[in-house]
Amino acid sequence: MGSSRTAAEQADRRIDLSIRVSDFGPISSGEFQLRPLTVFIGPNNSGKSYASVLTRCLYGGEVPVSRISSPRLVLLRYGGLLDDVLADELTAFEEPFTQLGRWLKMRKTGRAVAIDHAVMESLWRTAADYIYERRLREALERCFGCKLADLVRFGKRKLAFGFASEGVEVAVDTYRKGRLRRSDTLRPAPKTYVELLRGRRSRRAHPARDTIRLVYPPVPSGYPAELAGESVLSDVLAQIAQRLSPTVMREAYYLPAARSGILQAHRALAAGMVDMAPLVGTRRVAVPQLSGVVSDFISSILLLPSAKGPYHQLATEFEAELIGGRILARPEQEATYPQLYYEFQGREIPLHRSSSTVSELAPVFLYLKHIVAEQSLLFIEEPEAHLHPENQRRLARFLVRLLNAGLNLVITTHSELLLEQLNNHMLAGVLQRKPPGRDLAYSEEEVLKRDDVAVFAFSPDDSKGGYQIRAVPVDAKEGILEEEFLRVHEMLYEESFKLRRRAEGAPPA
Repeated sequence: MGSSRTAAEQADRRIDLSIRVSDFGPISSGEFQLRPLTVFIGPNNSGKSYASVLTRCLYGGEVPVSRISSPRLVLLRYGGLLDDVLADELTAFEEPFTQLGRWLKMRKTGRAVAIDHAVMESLWRTAADYIYERRLREALERCFGCKLADLVRFGKRKLAFGFASEGVEVAVDTYRKGRLRRSDTLRPAPKTYVELLRGRRSRRAHPARDTIRLVYPPVPSGYPAELAGESVLSDVLAQIAQRLSPTVMREAYYLPAARSGILQAHRALAAGMVDMAPLVGTRRVAVPQLSGVVSDFISSILLLPSAKGPYHQLATEFEAELIGGRILARPEQEATYPQLYYEFQGREIPLHRSSSTVSELAPVFLYLKHIVAEQSLLFIEEPEAHLHPENQRRLARFLVRLLNAGLNLVITTHSELLLEQLNNHMLAGVLQRKPPGRDLAYSEEEVLKRDDVAVFAFSPDDSKGGYQIRAVPVDAKEGILEEEFLRVHEMLYEESFKLRRRAEGAPPA
């Protein structure tokens, strides 16, 4: 799909999330908002990866509730994690929902009943506490590979986050040895109805801003009222989870920095784990500690699907352009993890013998060809790593093509070349009605809209220490206006000027 996507399609895939943080890792304070393309720039160790991983923790994948036979086993999914810690808390809702089950059995079609508002408030509060206190803490500790207390900025007692997405605003901070505490104004929909549907179509939900309406077919006479009530409870919980945490409805994927080294070591790591497996329980086995984003990355490569994803063709085209060949993943024998090859001019070269450019880009292409879902969110740390300047320009064009095909991107970068090329794609959009000529031709799929881009700089915070996040202006005519790169250029020019003057015999200033 190109940039000719309909307005409805563009709105459906647009990211709606704002995050503010304070005293988080190296970050003293700041706020950022996601757009289809979000770019983080700044010095090393300034917090770009912290902000990226934090954002990743808020995103999940599938519907956040799996409904099974008993409310004691209703599993609320948050950030890819499943647990049954709600089991004891949900027992308090068995009786009112069993009564609803009896109502479903006794009433005729076309009738509706409201769920008691006090019950909804209690259920809403239970789900909110679970998502934003218990599950968010577990997601953060897993993704970062450390205790929550270790994420607090040095010298500070606590960290704080604020999230806003699709009308939901939540604030959390740490207290009592690193636990999360929620402070928000989340409230349930004023009205929640259960309605009997005329006919025998499947159950469905009609959510609105102030109403949740669940519609069911008639319940068979022999069906237990308890199970009918449990079904309603599960569906209500699913609606609550969707409203409380709308970001979990979108899939997200993370490509960490240094992925070429991780990729080349994944087979040795997997083999070592398999070799140690028989020793578990007989002796102490050392397991290397990895962050959640790194372990997820390794698992994705080890379990790489063979099916082609929605971005397979586009990724294959740029794969040939950027590396002159293609990346192959083949199991050495049936039911084993894949061996990765670089196919070049008819020869298959093991990835560990390929160039750094090939091995750095390999996971990007593998993800886009086989893993990433349409209209999802992809994080790429330092996509320009190990790339020749000309390939950095091509990579920028590739990213723009992906955006116009419906993918959302968050990238961290140190590359001024990458930003400059993205600027050119924005300027091409300004000239859409005035074609720049054949020598500067940009296709419709290569035009970048200013409103689709947000850039945030991580700069030293002189007043508080650490680094502060600030929005970088994105001008319609000038593009991304980043002073940090200009400052470095000026320093380099001044130093070069002084060295040349000294070489010419000029006295020191």
